Amino acid sequence: DVIDDVIEGAYEVLRQFEQIDHHLSDMKGQQLRPYEQEALATAALAYRYDPADGPAPVTATQLLMPRRREDRSSDLWTT
Repeated sequence: DVIDDVIEGAYEVLRQFEQIDHHLSDMKGQQLRPYEQEALATAALAYRYDPADGPAPVTATQLLMPRRREDRSSDLWTT
């Protein structure tokens, strides 16, 4: 039933938010050096875009460019 699937999906999203919230303060307290931020962005791109299919449409440097004032931090959560 579609309605049951939607309801179950909503509960799954809530469970994931609870897990993230539990680790949020730890992630905000972990400062990353520029080379660590670059490594994280590179790994995220490799996870999202299979290198065998060609280059990703953006670079790690582009991923790390802040778009909002709130994004100008080097902590793990913001990165």
